[in-house]
Amino acid sequence: MKVVRRTGVAVALAVAACGRGDGGEASAATGRVWRPAMRLVEHGGRPFDLAEQRGRVVVVFFGYATCPDICPTTMADFASVKRRLGSGADRVRFVFVTVDPARDTPQAAQAYAHKFDSTFIGLSGDSSVLAAAQQQFLATSWIDHDSTGAALVAHTGSVFVVGKDGQVRVQLPYNETPSEALYAAIVEALAR
Repeated sequence: MKVVRRTGVAVALAVAACGRGDGGEASAATGRVWRPAMRLVEHGGRPFDLAEQRGRVVVVFFGYATCPDICPTTMADFASVKRRLGSGADRVRFVFVTVDPARDTPQAAQAYAHKFDSTFIGLSGDSSVLAAAQQQFLATSWIDHDSTGAALVAHTGSVFVVGKDGQVRVQLPYNETPSEALYAAIVEALAR
């Protein structure tokens, strides 16, 4: 991924946005629906093509394995929602897509996803392919460095619920009670 140097103020804002997870994202109330394309790599080199998931609901989250806040919280919410769905979870794919391919290889992304549930899918790829996938979902991320040289990763905290027809039905910003909203969005998408 291309590292972009930003001013200290921009970095502070980005880290704050990452920590809150709201980053100015659209809410589920906007009603915007679109059909993204995404083809990335799973562990073992297997391709994952979003178009091949038609007939299933796919829940997509962009993050990174060493994230201290939004990512583990969101992935834990995925696990909670999956348990709550019961047998309906068989028709849902929970997908973690890294925004940090320098550290999150396909194996590392899959290992991270599997920490939360063995059926979760972890995806990676080269930085240009990942950037294209983020663009398809209207998600953003960037890597900068603090004064010590440590990498700082800022990213969209939204969860995207892709319907059985391949269209993004809901974009849920990270918030205080994401599992309830996520559960409701998935149940609605399964019913369509």
